[in-house]
Amino acid sequence: LGDIGKTMALVNSLEKIGISPDAAIGGIGAVLSLAKGNLDPSDLSKVTGAFPDMNNIMKEAKKLGVGNVTNMADLGKTFSKLGMKPTDVVKFIPEVTKYVGSNGGSGAGDIIGGLLK
Repeated sequence: LGDIGKTMALVNSLEKIGISPDAAIGGIGAVLSLAKGNLDPSDLSKVTGAFPDMNNIMKEAKKLGVGNVTNMADLGKTFSKLGMKPTDVVKFIPEVTKYVGSNGGSGAGDIIGGLLK
């Protein structure tokens, strides 16, 4: 993996619940792609505040085959392509939401949680 800075902490916590580092990076990239296309700029900046290394994450995700994610159906297909089972996704979403809530701007966890319903 390239340098993803402090996001490595999230990757490590996802690995503890059975999600491979590649699937974690790809999944985070996919969620950020979905956010970029669906959130207004002020909400997006709160969410992306949790990922100061977002450009590197997106580069790594692209290398793993993550394309432009525009809706939840795309996100599901991407998770599947990364080798995540539905049981993994159910664990992945709350971990990412919690991380964004702790590391993003005010209300970021609620914003990303609402997006990932």
